Amino acid sequence: MSPIKYKKVVYKETTSQLKILAILGDRKGGGSKEIDIEEDKKILKEQLPDATIEFLIETTRKQLQR
Repeated sequence: MSPIKYKKVVYKETTSQLKILAILGDRKGGGSKEIDIEEDKKILKEQLPDATIEFLIETTRKQLQR
């Protein structure tokens, strides 16, 4: 039998940053309650401080299809 050969696995630390596309809807909401978009943006930024977040606010379906 030949001797067992092992290969050392080296894991490279990633330097890529988390990127998020946040699509936030109509401020008026679907019913009688308004959506606080500014609060939603604040929460995302606080909870994901190292992420790059791009916000699309009140985007139409036509704009998303581009």
